[in-house]
Amino acid sequence: MIRHSSSHVVANDFGYISQLAEKNFVGRGELCDKFSSELAHRFRRSKCLLTRSGATSIEIGLHVLRMREPGANEVVLSGYICPTVVSAVVREGLKPIFVDVQKRSMNIDSVAVERVITKKTLAVVMTHIGGCSDPIDDLLSLNIPLVSDCAQALGATWRGEELTAYGDFSITSFGPTKFMTAGGGGALFAGKDFFYCAQRHSQQELEVSDYESSGFTATHGQSFSDLAAGLGLSQLERFNLMLERRRYIANRYTAALESCPDIQMPVCCDEGVPNNYRYYFFSSSATGWIKHLQKHNIDARSSFSHCMADYFPNISDMPNLKKNVTQLISLPIHMALTNIDVAHIENAIEQGFSSGLQ
Repeated sequence: MIRHSSSHVVANDFGYISQLAEKNFVGRGELCDKFSSELAHRFRRSKCLLTRSGATSIEIGLHVLRMREPGANEVVLSGYICPTVVSAVVREGLKPIFVDVQKRSMNIDSVAVERVITKKTLAVVMTHIGGCSDPIDDLLSLNIPLVSDCAQALGATWRGEELTAYGDFSITSFGPTKFMTAGGGGALFAGKDFFYCAQRHSQQELEVSDYESSGFTATHGQSFSDLAAGLGLSQLERFNLMLERRRYIANRYTAALESCPDIQMPVCCDEGVPNNYRYYFFSSSATGWIKHLQKHNIDARSSFSHCMADYFPNISDMPNLKKNVTQLISLPIHMALTNIDVAHIENAIEQGFSSGLQ
């Protein structure tokens, strides 16, 4: 079975291990400092804070925003989103407000966002689903703090700028099947002032004098080791090659699908360039496509995130999402795919058309 998603590591990614063994140290050290510095430079933010996970990065950032706006307690989210993002909002004691996605896209609908903005709105989270930019221009015009969640969108751009460069803060994840992996962990990107507030909140512990003057203050106790940072640095060195490879695979899929006029490709934000973390399309024969592709040992999926209406039955109606989730087909796209795998998927698509799938 050709896997839908996969880690991708090579032997050279672990060349740093012998140096750590010689030092007899795998905690937070020089490699973490280098990794955070190079991430900030590559993804166009002043500072980068390494964290336990992408979700924890969101939680820390929301904590800083809440310190600035203590009267606001609502966070606007797409109705199609990873539960870990929702968990981060809830853990911070905030209320998630879910809105619809766009027609022919799984990205958040800015018109739906505007309808729910109130004085209680703390932030809007852009998740750039599948690595395709949310409507940044429209969301910026709302004058509400934005969170750019790039857990799926690392390396994607809008108007030639990294998506990590937008928002009051941005985050990413280095989980096992993310675009770039460190085996786990995440990062928060921000300007200097925001970064230093987030850094304080993320410490293992504060100075004794801080506790003595302010009483006990809970912190996140973040941990990120040189063991993880070394792998992240190795992946970062070949990041551009990974971008090129995914775009090559995506172009081949698109060429194979263009021969069928009934297939609908997702609408991408104007002036946005995706990183192709996920590749999906829409079809009224979605169930048939999934069965056909899986019969050919291709782990095609009917979803690559989660519909929040399944977990929050009382949220408002989201007609676009309701329709889109019934027509979505997600194809495997990752660095572990060989050219033979890609050709096999192309052939399966052609056979699907020949069998009458639309």
